[in-house]
Amino acid sequence: MVNLPEEYVSGCGDIPLGQQCCGRAVLHKMPWHVEDIWNSALFSEEIREAAKLASVRACFSVPVLTADNTCIGSLSSHFSQTHIPSNYEIDRHRLFAQLIAFALSSDTNVTDQRSR
Repeated sequence: MVNLPEEYVSGCGDIPLGQQCCGRAVLHKMPWHVEDIWNSALFSEEIREAAKLASVRACFSVPVLTADNTCIGSLSSHFSQTHIPSNYEIDRHRLFAQLIAFALSSDTNVTDQRSR
C-alpha cells in the first residue's frame, strides 16, 4: 500500500485477498467501491476503526489486468469523505490501470529481449 496513513495500514494488518476494496477488485477482476467504510458491514470492526483513526472514509479500486486478463494488482483511491465514483472516474482509473499493465508488460518484454 502506497501513500496510505500508517495508522490505517498498521491497524488493518495482513488482510486476505478479497476482504478490502482493492482485494475485491483483484479477486473479481472488476471495479469495486465502498461509499462509507466506517459504516459498512463488508468490513470488520478492526478495519472500520483503523479507517476512522486514519480518516479514510471511502475507497474505490480497479484491477490492473494484462492483455491475457491476468490480474497483477489494483489501482486504488481513498477518500476522507463518503464517496461514490462517477462513471468518468471509473473509466479514467481503468485507463490508467491499462497503461500500468502495458508498461509493466512492455518492461518485462524489453528485459527478456535484452537477456537473449
